[in-house]
Amino acid sequence: MNQVPRASRVWAPSQYLRFGSERLRPGLDLLAQARATLSSSPSNQIADLGCGPGNLTPFINESFPDAHLIQCIDTSPQMLEKARQSDHEFGIASNAIQYIQADFETFSPGAESLDLLFSNAALHWVSFDVHTRLLPRFMTFLKPGGVLAFQIPDTRAQPSHLLMIEAAHALGLQDRIKSTRWVTCEKDPHEYYRLLSPLASSVNLWHSNYTFAMEGENPVADFTASTGLGPYVDALGGLESEDGKRYIAKYRELIAKAYPKEADGKTLFSFNRFFAVVQK
Repeated sequence: MNQVPRASRVWAPSQYLRFGSERLRPGLDLLAQARATLSSSPSNQIADLGCGPGNLTPFINESFPDAHLIQCIDTSPQMLEKARQSDHEFGIASNAIQYIQADFETFSPGAESLDLLFSNAALHWVSFDVHTRLLPRFMTFLKPGGVLAFQIPDTRAQPSHLLMIEAAHALGLQDRIKSTRWVTCEKDPHEYYRLLSPLASSVNLWHSNYTFAMEGENPVADFTASTGLGPYVDALGGLESEDGKRYIAKYRELIAKAYPKEADGKTLFSFNRFFAVVQK
């Protein structure tokens, strides 16, 4: 695994949302546990770090109807614009939402402390070394009794992500990607417990494995194309470069073999995720 601090990505909301239901389920599980943890506390000030296209904002709004402000933070202007459009379509009051283009490494909620700092599938874009600085900083943003809730993919043992590196090796391109960070959880839960427990009244950590029955010619390759595969393609010159095209073709070939279709034509894709709900 490459140990650079951050992976970068140019986001395409339409590609990301092709698998909207698969991406939504872990976020809803995280939200439910965060809501249960905050059941005896007011939840008026909420920040969603890495909000993406805003597919969770209606559920956050519904889970915390008394929230007077939900801050939606993302680095991608395309994602924020999609979130703004989506929230308008859902009829969420615009004065209840702030859309902030910012990096979560430098984000600050302002003068008022947060009841909930929520992040669904975003923090894995930086390394655990960054987490050792970032997560304690996030805890300082919370009111007493407030909650930090995040989930990140843990794909260290998944063919879907191991084959990203194997495809480059098969083409002799391994030197071109050696400084590209593998976008995944890097440490086991006990490392997060040691980091967060001195700052918390309760720490709830768990893994969930989701198995999706997916349709399409090569759906697993399509799923990763909009997320973890992107930094490798970018390192090879982008989607339109010769090496980028060769790499994508090889990866898709390897993925099709690793995830064969079932008798009904669907492809089963197991995806592992790490969750943390931490109360101050």
